[in-house]
Amino acid sequence: MIQTVNLRKLMTKEDPQHAHKLLGTWALVSFAHRLSQIGDADMGFIHASDTSTAITLSMHFLLSISSLIFHVPPKRLPGEWRIWREYRLHSIIFACRYIVLMALMRWNLISHGACLLVVLCTCACADLATWSVGKENRSNTIRGVSAPSIVRTLMCVAQFHGTFYCLACATQTRYSPHFGSLFVIQCNAFLMTLRRKQVASHTAMITLYGCMILWGFLVLGRMEMWVHGQGVRDICYFIGTGNLAALFRMMGHVNKYVLWTCLGLLVPWLEQQFVDGTSIGEVAYFVATGTGILMMAYLKDRKEKRKAIKCVD
Repeated sequence: MIQTVNLRKLMTKEDPQHAHKLLGTWALVSFAHRLSQIGDADMGFIHASDTSTAITLSMHFLLSISSLIFHVPPKRLPGEWRIWREYRLHSIIFACRYIVLMALMRWNLISHGACLLVVLCTCACADLATWSVGKENRSNTIRGVSAPSIVRTLMCVAQFHGTFYCLACATQTRYSPHFGSLFVIQCNAFLMTLRRKQVASHTAMITLYGCMILWGFLVLGRMEMWVHGQGVRDICYFIGTGNLAALFRMMGHVNKYVLWTCLGLLVPWLEQQFVDGTSIGEVAYFVATGTGILMMAYLKDRKEKRKAIKCVD
């Protein structure tokens, strides 16, 4: 539900020159323009000049950085989908991850080693940001929100898919999945701000964020692989390995630096296996890891419900 009367709260004294608002408006136009060109045009990046691409990436970078002028609560309101200091820093860092990868692609600097370095640097910067806000102000973006357990689990899994795609994108020549992820990150920061200003309800913002993730995962990510990749092979490889990463981390509690380093080093070998592998083996890999994710979501939901029952008793 939208409370239009609260829209005036978006006008603050912290942005007297309206720099962030102008950048935000430009970003919305940019997103609309790019999203209208999903498909063969790769959101317009295929035919864009180096200058045009540099301007686009720079403006989106400035949008994220300019958010630092605003005062946001240092601590998250328990369970709420509202922006707080730690999340703002993480939003900037992960937006920069996709901006850097697109820049590397544009200027032909992308490689497996570069992708691994970007992913590990992103993790390190995010950890540094978390440390900087203090232990009492930390909160997990997804795990700390008030939403059904299964929904939270699947949202977390989607984040692993995003990171693995960054790790394995050296052989992918499409900008759309990266720009689509940037769209989700920057729009979600705005959704959290709308919630903080009480423009929209918690449920509405969570639902919209979930829809954006689903859209990015199915439409941008998997449609791109199906149409412009190698069909079943890419679908099974990327989804299966993304699922595997989530299982290792969420169930096996493998250190994230160890996890992403090992996967990053294995990516060239994995790609070769899927090129030479049989379609039956690829599908079996996809089904097995997908089943593992569903089982994990079920077990986590069951555990949470048992805990809730004990609290009531």
